[in-house]
Amino acid sequence: MKLKSKKLILSIVVLSILNVWLLYSNYVSKKQINNIISIQNNKPAPYEIETRRWGFEQSGDKPAKIIHPDVDIGEKSLFMAAFFTDNGCSYCVKHEVSLLNELNDKYNGEFKVYLLSQNESFLERLYGAEFDYSTIDPQEKLLNNDFEFRNPVTLLADKNGVVQISHIAEKDNEEKSNQFYKRISSLLLSLKR
Repeated sequence: MKLKSKKLILSIVVLSILNVWLLYSNYVSKKQINNIISIQNNKPAPYEIETRRWGFEQSGDKPAKIIHPDVDIGEKSLFMAAFFTDNGCSYCVKHEVSLLNELNDKYNGEFKVYLLSQNESFLERLYGAEFDYSTIDPQEKLLNNDFEFRNPVTLLADKNGVVQISHIAEKDNEEKSNQFYKRISSLLLSLKR
């Protein structure tokens, strides 16, 4: 009899944990879907404020906006652009390139990559980039503010170029990048459907 009651209690605990995890997953998915819907309806999305500010989230009272003419914004309601330099953290570049290579295998052409450098082969030659990328003169202004690009930066912006979600690679914080690109993969899959 004791064995049956232990199995019952263990089953209840496992089901409870599974229920909490499913509720949380549902909450996160609903939040992403609501964000996409608000962007598609051209309504301002609620901004998630991080405790750590990077300097490009806003320009004065307005959100940051991509202004460089060579950045292909396109007509989609949401697009992703990754920016690399040849003077940032090399470990960060290597990790971000590997994550973008994986993303490229699933969503080839669904995002753009730019190298802020005169060295056109930098990402491919040194880091094995398997995705297409364009070079931009590092002296040219990309955003409507004075943010200085160093480590890899990935931006999700709407069709007006307004930055909605941002990510900066950090040395010794692979998990942050891994989680960000999992979210991006899920978003790209949702937008494809």
